[in-house]
Amino acid sequence: MQNSIIILLICLSGTSCALIDLSEIKMTSFPENPEDILKAEEHVYLQFSEQVVRLSAESLFKLAGPQGICEGSFIWEENKMIFIPDVKMQPGFRYSLDFKGNLK
Repeated sequence: MQNSIIILLICLSGTSCALIDLSEIKMTSFPENPEDILKAEEHVYLQFSEQVVRLSAESLFKLAGPQGICEGSFIWEENKMIFIPDVKMQPGFRYSLDFKGNLK
């Protein structure tokens, strides 16, 4: 009887681990390299390998320019988060994208 309970617990623990996905979320950005130059009609975006909690992702996004942090809004196309700045980005200036934190 005790062996049956142990086997049952082992089976249950194995199936419960299969329900938890601990894999990393892959992310790509556009522009991809710090030296890349955006065209006037292009926007900064992040592409995730799977669905993420959108509000969490948006809160981790910071784009800084010559006037400081850029305010704006986000548009989502499936797993792609596109940033639309409130004020057009100034040509000839380097902007800094910062995305740090944990996503679910």
